[in-house]
Amino acid sequence: MSPQNAWLDRSRQPTELRDDYKGGSASRLVNITGTAHCNEYMEKRPMIESRLAFAAMITASALFAPFTAKSQTLTTLHSFTGSSDGLKPGPLLSVDGKLFGTTSAGGTSDKGTVFEITTAGTEKILHSFGGPDGAVPYAGLMKFGPYLIGTTVLGGANPCTGSGCGTIFAISPQAGKTVSYSFQGNGDGKLPESNLIEVGSVLYGTTALGGGTGCGVGGCGTVFKFVPGSNRAIIIYSFAGQGDGQTPAAGLIRVGDNLFGTTAGGGASGRGTVFTINLATGAEKVLHAFAGSDGAQPLSALTYFRGRIYGTTFGGGASGNGTVFSID
Repeated sequence: MSPQNAWLDRSRQPTELRDDYKGGSASRLVNITGTAHCNEYMEKRPMIESRLAFAAMITASALFAPFTAKSQTLTTLHSFTGSSDGLKPGPLLSVDGKLFGTTSAGGTSDKGTVFEITTAGTEKILHSFGGPDGAVPYAGLMKFGPYLIGTTVLGGANPCTGSGCGTIFAISPQAGKTVSYSFQGNGDGKLPESNLIEVGSVLYGTTALGGGTGCGVGGCGTVFKFVPGSNRAIIIYSFAGQGDGQTPAAGLIRVGDNLFGTTAGGGASGRGTVFTINLATGAEKVLHAFAGSDGAQPLSALTYFRGRIYGTTFGGGASGNGTVFSID
């Protein structure tokens, strides 16, 4: 395998990587109509990122046993200074007794970092993004073989709106080296701000925009797969921005032979959808189109629990302040 694709080979060890790389809704916050622009999307995105982080925390907490019913002591392990150690941290990933995460800003170029922190609070920056290798990692990390994999919303080798179309990156914690795949925009999507999932050694994710010519910004978003060893993202579904939805900002979940996700806009009322995509055929089906009274702008990933799909909407509902919903 060539060095360009080495980070996708799960049989390789981290030290080998080092040698290879020596040199219409209630209070809509984001304009996701046909006149939307990437810059506006990114300017408004920080207004809702805290809600996304909270939803991710609630989803993750369901995976662990609860604390015993007694008073708890909170310990601050690290306070970010906003400079070289990072700014605006995202979710954490536990691997072999250590914690890993990203910051969407800060670092040597103020474009975000990947960091490691011990349970005693010792932080180490594994990588500071500089732009061509990625910028603004919103989503959390995942473990893929000996590597940590993530996405950056902006940056990469392709200019797109001037700030890059976004990347998929891989980092070896031991070697501290990062390599990345740059999204192209119309060809495979742009602005991948959600986490990735693995299905049969293939990575799946979404891009909030790109993938075509609709929505006035070069595409209404995509669901893509990233095949290890190919160094290529392949669109399995490109949203048209009409009844099928647009702007899939959240990540995906897998249930059986299908992927499930949400779009922040589109659908019959333009208030977002819950959709499913068949892994074998790539066929998309809208399970629900929000109308406002039942919710609007689903921005967080879904959860599967005892035969039902659960999720939240950022807006809409009886008071216009969001909802929690379930789908059979």
